[in-house]
Amino acid sequence: MVNSTGLGKGLSSLIPKKQDQGQEGNQQKNSQLSSNVTELKLEQIVSNPYQPRETFEHQALEELVESIKEHGVLQPLVVTELGEGKYELVAGERRLRACQLLGKEVVPVVVRSASKQEKLELALIENIQRRDLNPLERARAYKKLAEEFSLTQEQIAKKVSKPRAHVANSLRYLNLPREIQVALADIKISESHAKIIAGLESEAEQLKFFKRVVQRKLSVRDLEDDIERTAVKGHTRKKSFDPIVMDQQKKLEQALGTKVKINKLPQGGKILIDCYSEEEYEKIIGKLSE
Repeated sequence: MVNSTGLGKGLSSLIPKKQDQGQEGNQQKNSQLSSNVTELKLEQIVSNPYQPRETFEHQALEELVESIKEHGVLQPLVVTELGEGKYELVAGERRLRACQLLGKEVVPVVVRSASKQEKLELALIENIQRRDLNPLERARAYKKLAEEFSLTQEQIAKKVSKPRAHVANSLRYLNLPREIQVALADIKISESHAKIIAGLESEAEQLKFFKRVVQRKLSVRDLEDDIERTAVKGHTRKKSFDPIVMDQQKKLEQALGTKVKINKLPQGGKILIDCYSEEEYEKIIGKLSE
């Protein structure tokens, strides 16, 4: 089994390097590989069902096609054996697609054992390391890790070598109205815009300020100022940035291991605790009941 605790270190730990063949070896054909790498026919490889990338940028894929045409596949694909001569891709979706476009018959691969969770983790990490997923693809991958494999935000953050706040913010994008999610995926608004809009309390307010960003081409600073001006007039409610409340939120998040939001009112208030899986829900209930 692949050691899941080492996934955050990158794919290099899973893929062996080619042996130094020296001057004589360099004269041999390019397909000569180390004993840890083999070759498979493209028809033997099926895509990773846990691949988080939903869209593949045409220009970037064409660049990879040209690179493989000139230099060959420099980094082997990682696959796991399915049986009956079939293998499932774990990492290397873009390389596989580029080789298909080139009409290649065989590709270099490393065969590894991997669980469903490890397949998703490896595909996610590969995309983050080599060519970023769009924010929605990344958020859905994080959600799948949380829901299907009962990982906390802290555990997900550790696996992808990102701050926990990054994971929490990404998951919040999935609560935005569909129109805003599409714009974020298409890079019509930035993640910084999306974070601010996600902080507004109603869907109507989120859509209103989203449309202002698109129509007026507002910068992040302009958006913040626009929201602040509207809030002063009493028409918009946004999350509190009271330093005491923020410190209290941070302490609760550290204690519970998930996103917490405090809505402080003149008398009392509300504490909202995010749960992204049944197991995480039960853990939080247990902590609060201690």
